[in-house]
This record gives sequence, structure tokens and C-alpha cells, in this order.
Amino acid sequence: ESEKEELIEHLSSSENFSQTHSIISKLSKYNDFTRKQIDDLFNALVLNNQINLIIIDEDVFSFYKRLYDKYKINLYLHKNKMQITELLKIDEDDQLPF
Repeated sequence: ESEKEELIEHLSSSENFSQTHSIISKLSKYNDFTRKQIDDLFNALVLNNQINLIIIDEDVFSFYKRLYDKYKINLYLHKNKMQITELLKIDEDDQLPF
């Protein structure tokens, strides 16, 4: 868990696209994240331009889309829900699992 936490912190403060791709590659090896980790990962997507400017890159998009699909119920009340769905190009009908 500590390695995931450290990677998420580094992603949140990523200063260039290369670093972002490298961290996403390492995080992609994990299948499960805590609710706080999910919150931190999606905050990083919205708040860090080094991530949201390259969301169209296959690795970054796939990572975040996979997280969204698995944890979208956790994002229902996320403070940045609208920005997240906009960045991931999520259809309004796909936002809620019920």
C-alpha cells in the first residue's frame, strides 16, 4: 500500500508528460485501490495539467477509464465528478450504475 500511496503522490505532482506516463505504467499493475486512493487519483486527473492534457494518450485514458468503470459508484458524489466525466468523455447515461 505504501508504494501505491507514493506513486499517487508523485502522479499528483507530476511535472512532465514523461513522468506521468511512467507513473501510470507503474500504477496500472495494481488492480485494487482504496476509496481515498481513488479520490486522490481522480483529483490528480482534474487538477494536474500534466495528466489531463494527455488523457487522450492510450495508456493514461485506459488507466483512468478502467478505474472509472470499476469505481464509478464511489465517484457518484465526488466533488469533481463533472470534470472527470467530461475528461473521460463519459456519456450521461453511463454515469450511474443503477
